[in-house]
Amino acid sequence: MSTINWPSDIVVEGADYSIEYDVQMNIARSGSIDTYGLPGARWVVTITFPNDYEMLTRPRIEALIASLRGGARDLSMGHLSRKTPHGTLTGSPTVGTATAKGDNTIALANCNGTLKAGDMIGVGTEMFMVEEDATPVSSAMTVKVSPAVRSINAIGTAVIWNNPKILWIPRSNVAGPFPFVGGNLRPGFSLELVERG
Repeated sequence: MSTINWPSDIVVEGADYSIEYDVQMNIARSGSIDTYGLPGARWVVTITFPNDYEMLTRPRIEALIASLRGGARDLSMGHLSRKTPHGTLTGSPTVGTATAKGDNTIALANCNGTLKAGDMIGVGTEMFMVEEDATPVSSAMTVKVSPAVRSINAIGTAVIWNNPKILWIPRSNVAGPFPFVGGNLRPGFSLELVERG
């Protein structure tokens, strides 16, 4: 299986990111509701492409989608609007304490700056949203993240703060439809991707 990299020069109209949680809900006869969070939350994104009036970019976009072969190939892409943190973190931070599956916090080492709520970081093959502002103490920083960690990451694993990328596959195995109307107009359309985990 090969991986396709997202072309940085393709313009999108919008990208709606979500975290899809696995939550079990039980409703008692009394009306009370109990919920249970299960492991395995992952990212979902709907990318909207604009109208293309002169066929300038649509052929490349359609070819990119077709090249994913309905999910048989991965797309490597980060968060299109949050490539760098609003905090001041730079350099080469690493995992300070090994992560375990289900962790909602990650201990970082070698930190020279802050992270702000909503910043994106990458660890291993996963991308996380920072839930609360975090400030290092003696270059160590504990970061609360969503979704929960799905993989074990050893001490020293690199933490990516600059455009972390993960692997995506199309939600559907159908490449298209690619809309067309008379003349050269190619109406805008959307593509839904889900994180491969």
